[in-house]
Amino acid sequence: MTTTEKTAPDVLADLAAVSRRYRGTFDWPTTVDTSGTRLELPIGETVDALVMRAAFGGEVNALLRMHLVTGPIIGIPGDPADWIFLTRPRTEMSEKTREDLLRADVGWKPLGATISLPPSLLPRGRVRWIDRPVAGRPLPPWSTVVAMARAALFAGRGW
Repeated sequence: MTTTEKTAPDVLADLAAVSRRYRGTFDWPTTVDTSGTRLELPIGETVDALVMRAAFGGEVNALLRMHLVTGPIIGIPGDPADWIFLTRPRTEMSEKTREDLLRADVGWKPLGATISLPPSLLPRGRVRWIDRPVAGRPLPPWSTVVAMARAALFAGRGW
């Protein structure tokens, strides 16, 4: 073993420390999964999330920033890669809004499902922050991120 390799207990201890930091700083109910490779955050009461392809997520993030709204975004490795926008708990959506989001390949997980937070290790690579959470800054409202996703869809960029 080289000095840069960590043993399984070391990795588990690191994830447990990060989990405690997320709970203490952001009040997120995180846990380390049983494999010891993923830091999990349940969707529902405290945090929700919208999932989209990274390229489309870049457009959505640009619109959010133009409106002075920022929030944490997680990069999920893959081909294509996904971005997960963390939001406040979801609000009701009309059927038309749901159809628009699905047309843009924007999804959401069922309440109670979990998402992996950085520095989780998934089969395709390590989860990373695109935009890190900031202590004391509230998550953006679900409805705001939904509205910016719809605006990006209707901007006519081929989505």
